[in-house]
Amino acid sequence: MKILLVDSFGVFRRSGERGGGTMIFRELIRQWGESGQDLTLVTNSSPNQVDSQSGAGVVSLLPESSNGPLTPIEFLRLAWLSLSAYRVRVRKWVDQLDPSGGGRIVISMSPFPSDVLLAASIARRLRAPCVVYFFHLAPPFWWHPFKRGGLLRTGLFAAAMTFSLALSKVLDFSPALCNLRALNEAGWHFPRVLGVDCFLSTMTEFPAVRWKDRQTDACYVGRIAASKGLIDLVRAWALVTREAPESRLYIAGASHDPRYQEKVRNEIARLELTDNVTLDDFITDTKKGEILQHAKIYVCPSYVEGWSLGVMEAASLGVIPLVYDLPAYDYLGEGAVRVRVGSITELAEKILVLLKRGSDLENRSVATSRLVRGYSPKTIALQQIAAFTDMLEAGTLPPR
Repeated sequence: MKILLVDSFGVFRRSGERGGGTMIFRELIRQWGESGQDLTLVTNSSPNQVDSQSGAGVVSLLPESSNGPLTPIEFLRLAWLSLSAYRVRVRKWVDQLDPSGGGRIVISMSPFPSDVLLAASIARRLRAPCVVYFFHLAPPFWWHPFKRGGLLRTGLFAAAMTFSLALSKVLDFSPALCNLRALNEAGWHFPRVLGVDCFLSTMTEFPAVRWKDRQTDACYVGRIAASKGLIDLVRAWALVTREAPESRLYIAGASHDPRYQEKVRNEIARLELTDNVTLDDFITDTKKGEILQHAKIYVCPSYVEGWSLGVMEAASLGVIPLVYDLPAYDYLGEGAVRVRVGSITELAEKILVLLKRGSDLENRSVATSRLVRGYSPKTIALQQIAAFTDMLEAGTLPPR
């Protein structure tokens, strides 16, 4: 099978994002390549910037982006330049391909309109099926916009997701989602939706530790960003310490926004939690594994998730996930403890309940770990190839 991937935002930049979606796609591409698929990546990254493990041929036809965070201005600039590049360079390259080669599918690696339009336009010219991956779809879009990174950023994200989903009605592509409940809750209905599982890409080399040997009460290890709800977590911990003065929380992660990281640090100081809460910057995978091995609860009050890799890593090591109730965690079933989105009081109450239950959570910890470790990257990658094959055999191709 020939797979053509479109990525105008540089997911595969070696020094770019290390978010869950990026890591999952890198592993998917590697598994697809190892299974013998013919991969071509249409991107803005030059060949020496592309992850050497991707296994994909590179066609650098799109405008280069910065290595910094994807700000609203950078988002709009890249979208405009990428669509302009299609008219000048991409279409000429596509026309040199053999449209009758068969067995070809076009994939947009992001749900942003510029990638969707590029992928759908390429698929139309090649008369090939098109799939668009939506990794961060969580309704409703307007939950607490300032806690999700600001009104403008959230507004752009909401508009982009809604517009891209609406395009599927016109451009005849299949949305691929890892949380189908998101569509149902939003009231959207599509004739062809590809449900995809994600998987654990790290932490599998660390053995789980028995509950009685875990010394850290709770932790959060992941990206430090407003959408992750870390101010909620710090305020909840202030309530926890009223009943459990010796309780300890460990927070660590990289941040593209030093101002938000400083805001979290200031909140810890304002609530006089410096003896109870540790805030670290980026830590290595080895250090992360050691932290998760000895933690009891992984608290992730995130306001938006596609498929949280951090939660999955924690659960694989037997840490009990305590999360806001988002569709992203449906795969965990009863393995995740959920609270209402934005309820700091309920979050604190659940933390105290879990800490008091102690060793009777051992069985739940073991069961959750076994569940998560059953998600095999190779199996899931091959399942998606099988779904693509079904699409090709069904012959539902867009008109040229």
